[in-house]
Amino acid sequence: SAGTREVGQGRVFVLACGQYSAVQPQDEFITLLHNAIRWAGKESHERNNTLTRSEMKAGYSLLFDGTSMEGWKGDQNHWQARDGQLIGRIESASESTLLTWPCATSDFVLKFNYKPVAGQGALLISGQDTDKMDEIPLCFPDSLIPEPGNSFRPDGWNMAVIRVKGQQITIQINDLAPVRLPRRSSIFAAPPSISWRLAGQSSAEIHLRNIRFQPL
Repeated sequence: SAGTREVGQGRVFVLACGQYSAVQPQDEFITLLHNAIRWAGKESHERNNTLTRSEMKAGYSLLFDGTSMEGWKGDQNHWQARDGQLIGRIESASESTLLTWPCATSDFVLKFNYKPVAGQGALLISGQDTDKMDEIPLCFPDSLIPEPGNSFRPDGWNMAVIRVKGQQITIQINDLAPVRLPRRSSIFAAPPSISWRLAGQSSAEIHLRNIRFQPL
């Protein structure tokens, strides 16, 4: 297991090596260790919007290259690519906006980093009938977080892993225990779309980066 914590101006990374020694030469372990050292040392050059060697081998692709909105469908009055991030913003509480990517497969893993600056952000997985969609709130109320008061950062960067397989969606945020929800959008024969939605209050804003997709 691994975890991070910021104490004052310092950073702490803890890695409990409870795995077999055969794990240590693997790309995933080496990448984790290197990233932890860079993070704890506050290295200035973060490598965002790139794939690790292990992700490439596993068939992941980047949905955002850090510079453009190519492949995405969204109102450019509300969404833009800036500073290596996809940024969504609405000015009025009466507004709502979507940023959508069409999936190539019905079962998949979606990984991304997000920072909920303000408002109500959600990830939507839907088919043609929008009455049968899965909605995953990115503000994560207590009803969805099994351990309130944990490592979720309401005003900082969070890591989300969404696994959509068969009749189930598994959600993991940071180092929280996974949450499993029944899936509604699986009734569709055609692959669904994934969308980020922003609504709820004036000057609402969400930031996204490192969006990776793996077909299953």
